[in-house]
Amino acid sequence: MRIALMKRFYSFRVVQNFLQALCLTVLFAVSSAYAQVDKPIASVTGDTFDFGSVRQGEKVTHDFVIENKGNAPLQIQHIEPSCGCTVAEVTANEIPPGGNATVKVTFDTKGFWGGKEKTVRVYTSDQANTSVLLTLKGDIRRDISVHPGRVSFGT
Repeated sequence: MRIALMKRFYSFRVVQNFLQALCLTVLFAVSSAYAQVDKPIASVTGDTFDFGSVRQGEKVTHDFVIENKGNAPLQIQHIEPSCGCTVAEVTANEIPPGGNATVKVTFDTKGFWGGKEKTVRVYTSDQANTSVLLTLKGDIRRDISVHPGRVSFGT
C-alpha cells in the first residue's frame, strides 16, 4: 500500500512539474511575442532652439528633426503652434523606421519685444510619447526704445 501511494505521489509530481514547465514555456512565448510587436518611437534631438537676439519684425526660422527609432512607421497626426505668429511645416506625414522628417518652424517677431518663447506641439502615433514639444526662444529688440515705456499727459 505504501509503495502504491509513493508511485501515485511520484506520478503526481511528474505531472505537476510538466504542467509548470508548459506554463512557463507558454508565458515566455507570449512575452517574447509581445516584445516583438512593431511600434514607432518618436525622438527629437534638440527640442529647443535659442535664436539669441533679433530685431523686432524679423522672422526666425529653425528646422527640427524628428526621428523614428521604432520598427513601425511613425505618423505625424497634426501640428499645433502656440499662436498665430508661429507657423510649422513638416516634410513628411509618415516616417519609416530608421528615417526622419524635418519640422520647419517660423516665428514672426512683428509686434513682440523682450524675451519670448514660442512652442509647437507635434502629435504622433507613438503611443508611449503621443506628442513632442518644440520650442523657439530668444530676445527681440525694438528699433526705438522709449524709457519710461508709458507716459501720461493727464486727461
